Amino acid sequence: MIELILGSGDEGRKLGRYLEKLLPKAPRSFVFKALRQNKVRVDGKHAKEAELMLHAGMKVSLYLTDEQLAEFGYHQTKKEPEAPYHHIPILYEDENILAVCKPVGMLSQKSTAKDVSLTECMRQYLKDKGEWPEGTYEPAFVHRLDRNTEGVMLMAKTLQAARALSEMIKERQIDKIYLAAVSGQATIWKQETELKDFYRKDRKQNMASVEEYREKEEKTRLENGWEICRLKVRMIAQEKDASLLRVELLTGKSHQIRAQLSHHGYPILADGKYGGREKDGKTYSQMLLAAQIVFRECPEALAYLKGKSITADIPESFRRIFENPIQL
Repeated sequence: MIELILGSGDEGRKLGRYLEKLLPKAPRSFVFKALRQNKVRVDGKHAKEAELMLHAGMKVSLYLTDEQLAEFGYHQTKKEPEAPYHHIPILYEDENILAVCKPVGMLSQKSTAKDVSLTECMRQYLKDKGEWPEGTYEPAFVHRLDRNTEGVMLMAKTLQAARALSEMIKERQIDKIYLAAVSGQATIWKQETELKDFYRKDRKQNMASVEEYREKEEKTRLENGWEICRLKVRMIAQEKDASLLRVELLTGKSHQIRAQLSHHGYPILADGKYGGREKDGKTYSQMLLAAQIVFRECPEALAYLKGKSITADIPESFRRIFENPIQL
């Protein structure tokens, strides 16, 4: 039997989800059975409902054996691997969110157990600051960037912030602005233009396909696994055989900007997967930057962020190509 006092990190979490986080190896059937059999109590009372809303300060008692706790993965303390973070620029931070600039070549989230991603680095940063939330919630980024794309990423430091940010992303209340350096003179996009295409991702090949949107094909395409991708694009600078594009992402598909710009004839420089090339024989990292995030309408928990923008510094690789100051 164990007794746990809920911390701020579990504020607003439902009891069933809390137990699943606490016992990660337990099947859901076991969690519901434990609730039915009076093996879970909250503040001394029999807790029967998985939907029970929890609050900081509550006491949760689990009447399980040590063998059951070990079998289902319970650990009183969980230690994250050491992860360096001092080279990662912090763009904004408050009690709810952390905004950083992800470096080129770093994973947003680890794909194997041995990886050290941006997530591990910034969790280590919060632990070293003494700001790790009590409870089962683990601070996490609410969106991703490709390994070779750098730029602004948002981490939710609290469960309430995670829910609020996820809702804002779903409702498109956060604008995501990118800079893309592409091959060719993209003068067709001197005025802001919305691109709308059919999109499909091959998970095995980790490759996105984009094809021209035709309204008469929409129903058939959607029935056959295609989706619709949309973005706004405007050329803001040009230099010889390269153009700098301001891109506003309207649908957040994996590899969308890279695949969609390439489909329209303007691949991103140094993006070999989608037809990009080196510039003037020089090697650059993939020339795509998640440059800015702008908060529009915000839920009550993050209302103070309404209208705020968070902007990454323009990398030297962009400044070497486009000599004039770059303005979003």
